[in-house]
Amino acid sequence: MPQLQMSSRWIACYVDNWGADWVEGPLEATLDAIHKILPRSDDKAVYSLTNASSLFKVLGEFKTHFGRTPLIIFDQVDDYQSRHKKHFLLDNSFIQLSQLLSENLFWRELKELLDQGRLGCIFGMRSDAAAGLECLRLGQPRVYSLDRLPPGFVLPLLEQLTSSGSVISHSDNGWTDLSRQLAADLERDGSVLPIQLRMALRALSALPTLTVREYRLHGGLLGLEVSHIQFQFRETSRNFGVREDDLRHLLMSMVSRDDKRSVTRSENDLQKACAGTSIEDWGGPLS
Repeated sequence: MPQLQMSSRWIACYVDNWGADWVEGPLEATLDAIHKILPRSDDKAVYSLTNASSLFKVLGEFKTHFGRTPLIIFDQVDDYQSRHKKHFLLDNSFIQLSQLLSENLFWRELKELLDQGRLGCIFGMRSDAAAGLECLRLGQPRVYSLDRLPPGFVLPLLEQLTSSGSVISHSDNGWTDLSRQLAADLERDGSVLPIQLRMALRALSALPTLTVREYRLHGGLLGLEVSHIQFQFRETSRNFGVREDDLRHLLMSMVSRDDKRSVTRSENDLQKACAGTSIEDWGGPLS
């Protein structure tokens, strides 16, 4: 995203929250994402985005008015398709693009702008769900593989993030050694999983002092991950009035015991897993 924002050709926006409805969900998320990149005048956006008509009007005129083409990055597409399987699957096979366009206004309008060269799109999803991309083949795509981060990535990043001196004080009192230990643990398998790095960095604040000793006393890398997840459990429990045990059962029901991968569950399955808590208690549908 930072590299794309410096481009003279593209202006990028990011969509990964697909909402509850298979048409209105991506529409509302894209409205919000485009609104964030619209040029401002007197603290107000040059355009007013309120509905589908205004969204596609702005997208169609963006390059003419602002000299750059909007590039929408749709991430976690597999989550969107998993939530709306009844729309995307027919006889256990993904529908054709023509059927998608005839039934879904959002994708139909998006394809028209793509065909006119007024828009660019990137779709991101897990490799084991890539079959679902076929029904979203709005043009002739280029396919890229996003591998894990290479060894040697973590330590330079940590040095860059903490080089100002305002992030960590007295780094020689333990942080220098801890950053090396953390980098080694994150790269132990020969590559770095970005989400694991993100969780570890967020959980560092749970350590009383940034030293290798405290890091090991709190369980090392696994301890940081546990600390991060426990914090999310507490916050969710507090914000929604749901018991932490129910939340734990709910999440565990969405992970395969055999290969530890996430699996799709119906709302009925989730209700059974979350004993005593109805889906309505969460403020909306889950998938």
